[in-house]
Amino acid sequence: MVSFTACSSDDDDAPSQDDIKTNCIGMWQTTHISGWDYDDTDDENLIKVDQDVPEGDADGILFMVDGTYNWYRNIGGEWRFIYSCKYEVSGNKIILYDDRGDIDIIYTVVSFKNDTVVLEVTLDEGPQYKQRITCKRVN
Repeated sequence: MVSFTACSSDDDDAPSQDDIKTNCIGMWQTTHISGWDYDDTDDENLIKVDQDVPEGDADGILFMVDGTYNWYRNIGGEWRFIYSCKYEVSGNKIILYDDRGDIDIIYTVVSFKNDTVVLEVTLDEGPQYKQRITCKRVN
């Protein structure tokens, strides 16, 4: 599963909570991942990455005004629905919840520029393992 990715608090260009709430609405597709990720083995070893995400391998997330999101996977050039849950924006973070209402992923919003968002997520293995994800808005 691809995660969506933050910068330091002294970044004057960091979007406000209101900007994030307004601008996150819509469908987003992963286009680039850097930092840390898991390899494709059953052991899911941590590896360093800095790579574009081919459109056929991209994940997508649709944020809706009502505080819900749908997760999609691009399979054979078509978006396939995977699941739907709730999200909230708190400060410069987008918090995704699982179907039990527990926090699943916390993305820190690094930037919103035009139809591109850069997110950062800290992996479960510790704060030194961060993943930065670039996404583009899609129809």
